[in-house]
Amino acid sequence: MTFNSIPGQEKIKQELLSMTNNERLPHALLLTGPKGNGKLALALALTSYIQCSSKNGIDKCGICPACKKTNKIIHPDINFIVPNIASEQKCLSIQELMSEWRKLLIANPFIELDDWIEKLTSESKQANINKESIISVIDYFNLSLFEGNKKIMIIWNAELMAAEANRLLKLIEEPPQDALIILIAEDTSKIIKTILSRCQIFRIPPFSDGDLEKWISEKMPEEKKLVRQMISISEGDISKLIKLMNVEQTDFFELLMKWLNVSYQGLSENIFQFSEEFHRLTKETQKQFLLYTLRFMEQVIKSYYLDTDKIRLNQRELNSMEKLKNMLSIDNLIFLCEEINKNIYNIERNAFSKLMIFESSLKLNNVLRK
Repeated sequence: MTFNSIPGQEKIKQELLSMTNNERLPHALLLTGPKGNGKLALALALTSYIQCSSKNGIDKCGICPACKKTNKIIHPDINFIVPNIASEQKCLSIQELMSEWRKLLIANPFIELDDWIEKLTSESKQANINKESIISVIDYFNLSLFEGNKKIMIIWNAELMAAEANRLLKLIEEPPQDALIILIAEDTSKIIKTILSRCQIFRIPPFSDGDLEKWISEKMPEEKKLVRQMISISEGDISKLIKLMNVEQTDFFELLMKWLNVSYQGLSENIFQFSEEFHRLTKETQKQFLLYTLRFMEQVIKSYYLDTDKIRLNQRELNSMEKLKNMLSIDNLIFLCEEINKNIYNIERNAFSKLMIFESSLKLNNVLRK
């Protein structure tokens, strides 16, 4: 992972680079901020840069022996602690966990916790950082440097350490020479204050629409309309944007307008045809369409209380929003949001999508016709 491959976040990059280049990097960092802001990718870029033997002052070289190892997530002086499934029956060994982690991280350095849990289990499970993982951190820092410039540990979703975090206090208070601990967390209120007070905290904002648009446009230069739609849906969350890139290239706005029109007309044959069309979409595309619809409805609700320039909809969406407001009350919009949330839940549990969307269309007809 390179700094250059991460869109935007220039201020944070420069701060991290300056501290590293001037040998002012503290022994404990905390990267925090909202989901999808690239916290993990920045940690990977920083640790790769630190270990690089031929860095140029702004990024790693990418070709030295250290870079070749960091590219494959196998550098002996960079280690990770990641959440495990809380259930003892489903819990993986640390070796099994790291094997899965490396494969997923190489494929997508912008992963989030829900991606990781989905990789580990098809069921909805709680995850945590358990006692064995924390003990492995202490054991790791008892070893000498193998070949790198620092001995580094990245603790991902550090808020999931809970009470086990107390075991790290002495290590963070009296770190070994050349040690670097990087905590990554979304919710710092769940990290004990004694650890927070010993970390230098970097609060990382969401990605800007402009930075994401530049990044995705280089990958999808022929899809300008869909790019704008995906940027709007992602709301600064790059992990959400990547999921949208990986589904079928579908204009969700057009599909939503079609669903609303078919539901409003209430003709069983047309509703059935739409249900067939929806059913032919992949499961992930179905889910992303429902998430887009949910977001659209939420923005319509917000428009009752906020000025138009505060509403995250493009012009064609805004035009349709005004028409929809003439047909639906706030209560009806809230009802639709609840229905869509149920559908997302059911899709994730492999519900029969054709029947599900058919039933929802009938409910939507009743709401639109009131």
